[in-house]
Amino acid sequence: MKQCVRVVEEEYDGELRFSITDCERTPVACILTLGAQDEDRYIGFKVEIPLVSRRLGFKTFQMIYPSAALKISSIGEKSDQLIQTLVRYYHPDYQIGDRFTDETVIIDYILRNTGSYDLNQDKIYLNIYYDEEQDEDLPPDERIHLNMNFSFNLSRESASLIETKEGYSADLIAFLVK
Repeated sequence: MKQCVRVVEEEYDGELRFSITDCERTPVACILTLGAQDEDRYIGFKVEIPLVSRRLGFKTFQMIYPSAALKISSIGEKSDQLIQTLVRYYHPDYQIGDRFTDETVIIDYILRNTGSYDLNQDKIYLNIYYDEEQDEDLPPDERIHLNMNFSFNLSRESASLIETKEGYSADLIAFLVK
């Protein structure tokens, strides 16, 4: 198994760090398997980012769609352990399950990189969010608010989930549990 970084180095600062343990590129997607070490256990998940190919002259470039949806899926027991880690750092205000869902989770994103970038070399920033219309009759503490940054760098084999607003990141767990 590839060496995994500690999910939180020293003190938690709103960022969970991951190693890219596997990267598969297809013509339509970049599929990353992310892993990290949390205390004495390994945690992780898989994320699929949609790509589009652009041809410029004689060369073809793969780029991330500016706005689309990520697909997040389980990699088994390591993903179940991830839920426990997310609960420890994000402190949701509601009761949750303790297992990662078996279904693929789809979350919207907006690409934050501006100008040109090299998918193979540069750090890529995605803002992941949930912005569906919600029942206004729901109490505010039962509404789902998700707004986080997801960044990755293929050349450094690293990725991060970063809080953008305290409390909004806890709702990531609502998407990922059974």
